[in-house]
Amino acid sequence: MVDQDFDAFAVEAARVATIFRFRASPIELKQITQAYFKAFKGRPLPVVVAGAEAWIEKGGRFPKPAEWIAAMPRAGVLDRPLMGKAEAAEWTRAERLRWEDLPCACVACLAAGIDRPLRFVPEVDEDGRDRHVVDPSGRLVTSGHWAHGVELLVWYAAKDAFYARCQKLELRGDPLTPKPKRISVKERKDKIFWKAQATPVVEREPGEEG
Repeated sequence: MVDQDFDAFAVEAARVATIFRFRASPIELKQITQAYFKAFKGRPLPVVVAGAEAWIEKGGRFPKPAEWIAAMPRAGVLDRPLMGKAEAAEWTRAERLRWEDLPCACVACLAAGIDRPLRFVPEVDEDGRDRHVVDPSGRLVTSGHWAHGVELLVWYAAKDAFYARCQKLELRGDPLTPKPKRISVKERKDKIFWKAQATPVVEREPGEEG
């Protein structure tokens, strides 16, 4: 953060203080805000806000500076956009449902004639690559949305074609995965024989058991 970010950070600090019912006079809160701002300098404001969101989800009181910093996204995700509240809520719900929901009766799904479960599918950027964002807990995840209508129909067509091809390859005996080497009966007998030969013989005194 830079000096110009102080007012925005002060609003965020006041929000966190209000959520946790942090008791402090206006003067004390201003002093705390100044101290925290100094401790967080060098970190982008969106990352600081993401740390606040992550702490709000798991913390039980107003965070100490070290706790706030620990809740911020890792260095490798600092340049990624942050999820909005609505997007984060829907992504969390989709994760809890394991990316599948009940069939939909919206206009698009009815027009496409599809009554299979909804699927949460990844979004891509302008280059066709998965779009990565930072969730409120600081994780780097692939953003997504619920597919409806023709998009859902195309998704299931691709899925069905993939599994049909896999089944065809298995029936043909094509090696999808390396198969264990088969050992002949003779090789197994030889292995047992040489193992027995390699076992040391322990000499015993007359009358000793074993």
